[in-house]
Amino acid sequence: MKIVFVDNRLALDHALAWAHEGHDVYYIHEWRYRYGRVEDLIGWGLHQNLHPVPEIWGWVDDCDLVVIADVGYGYLSDYLRKKVGKPVFNGSVFGDNLENARLYAASVMDSVEVKHPEYHEVIVWSV
Repeated sequence: MKIVFVDNRLALDHALAWAHEGHDVYYIHEWRYRYGRVEDLIGWGLHQNLHPVPEIWGWVDDCDLVVIADVGYGYLSDYLRKKVGKPVFNGSVFGDNLENARLYAASVMDSVEVKHPEYHEVIVWSV
């Protein structure tokens, strides 16, 4: 299977495990610099099936699965599912909102009668 694996540098071990299982893994991590550098291609030489690549778009058309390893990429997951038609292992924009907005998550849990701790929003003003 060909897997495009989008990471934030924390799940390289997952990508490497799939490479050890025999899958071709095209590993992309979040860039920190405007222009990519060779040393930013994490994963070089770790396994013959792990292929560090600089961006997703040259690889996603031919892949069987896209794995995105963290929240915050729901917009990309939704786009790849709905517009490109790829299976994606990741959340969605809705899931990102649940993760990042605790009051919103509490209101959703209230609407389906899920018990949760009480949340309060605290705004700290600095001068």
